[in-house]
Amino acid sequence: MMEKNYSLPETMKIAQAEWNAVFGGMARLDMIQIPAGDPGSHLPDALLNITHSLSATAKQWFPHVQIWLGPQEWAPSEMEQWQTLVAQPGNTALLAGVVYGPHTSQNLTRFLAMEPTGLPVRLYPDITHSLNTQFPVPHWDRAFAITESREVINPRPRQYAHIADLHLSSNPRICGFSSYSEVGS
Repeated sequence: MMEKNYSLPETMKIAQAEWNAVFGGMARLDMIQIPAGDPGSHLPDALLNITHSLSATAKQWFPHVQIWLGPQEWAPSEMEQWQTLVAQPGNTALLAGVVYGPHTSQNLTRFLAMEPTGLPVRLYPDITHSLNTQFPVPHWDRAFAITESREVINPRPRQYAHIADLHLSSNPRICGFSSYSEVGS
């Protein structure tokens, strides 16, 4: 959801055409995970409105698609607004679950305690970046780190398994995770 203002009819028309083109080219779609920020940066009320529209479009193609929404990059006051809005029945019914990722203003323990829906929570850890990240490569050769920088192929299966084990067993509402990443060109 890269456009700035989806309340404009012309923006929504363009977005729905794009969504239909994407969904129409897919053989199967099980889940859509939407971060509030990075990219996007929409406030809670706007994000929920856009998500309702996106969900309606997606369900025309894939009636059983799940929608997962992540309240990412919001200030504490925006998190409070999110918690009020997402608890409303129409919004809770929209979502299969919520996503906890990097740049969330509450730590995971507080997020789970404050999240009002009781929906499952999927973790969205930043395990794909190598530097300046949630889980940087430990003791990385400095010359290699400077040369390769933040976005590099960085397979660390043992470390990823350890991160998953630590987080997935911490609360019964946590039901898995997907990796935070940036698409490179």
